Amino acid sequence: MAEFPNLKERNLYHKVIFTKDSLFIAQAPCWNFELNADKLLAKALELGFVSKIGDDQYLMNNNYEGKNNG
Repeated sequence: MAEFPNLKERNLYHKVIFTKDSLFIAQAPCWNFELNADKLLAKALELGFVSKIGDDQYLMNNNYEGKNNG
């Protein structure tokens, strides 16, 4: 088993798959609950935080470093 020198490098190999609902549960607090599940998903796709990989399946972008949410 390979050892990773830091958490960021290890996370590059860890896949996180969300559904629309699980994305909302995980990320709504970061947006102060200002966006409903549909709008939050649209924003996550727009910003490149997730990409669609299947029917209600969204892969988190491990290289996402955050962007202005304004």
